[in-house]
Amino acid sequence: MAKASAVIKQSPEVISRAGPFGVVILAPRDIEPRLLEGSARLVWDLLSDWSTTENIAESLAELFGADHEVVARDVEMVINELIATEAIVVS
Repeated sequence: MAKASAVIKQSPEVISRAGPFGVVILAPRDIEPRLLEGSARLVWDLLSDWSTTENIAESLAELFGADHEVVARDVEMVINELIATEAIVVS
């Protein structure tokens, strides 16, 4: 689990392919490819450069006009899953 202020980014070891369906990734600890769609894809896209969970949550809350607390919880879940599979790196 990463702190909201931890700096994170997509791992260079992830294989990914994007299309209208979303983005399919294969991280070092994945047994099978994983499909990221909807807001999970947006989280992945925002992780193309160094960022924090808090910054990503703020961006998505603003984009969707949604409650920041709700978005922050959802973003944290996605990021924790990606950290567990080593799809993202924590600096």
